[in-house]
Amino acid sequence: MSRDFWGSNAIVGAHVPIAAGVALSNKLRKNGKVTMVYFGDGASNEGAFFETMNMAAIWKLPLIFVCENNGYAISVPTSKSQANWWAPGR
Repeated sequence: MSRDFWGSNAIVGAHVPIAAGVALSNKLRKNGKVTMVYFGDGASNEGAFFETMNMAAIWKLPLIFVCENNGYAISVPTSKSQANWWAPGR
């Protein structure tokens, strides 16, 4: 079984919309492939993340979002970058 791997991007969250593009391509080609995108919780603070989730839902893309809650956005703890009631240290 062959697998496609598209790598990542140095900008936090920038690979999420790229994954949607891959998923859209697969949908249009009707090849039955499903795209999975992995990202950290810091990437979920980016506008492109929310825009991608919305477009993926509207277009019914074969895209799976996998979020790793590691508590950091690059080097900033989520307790200092998100207004979450569950953030550590609050």
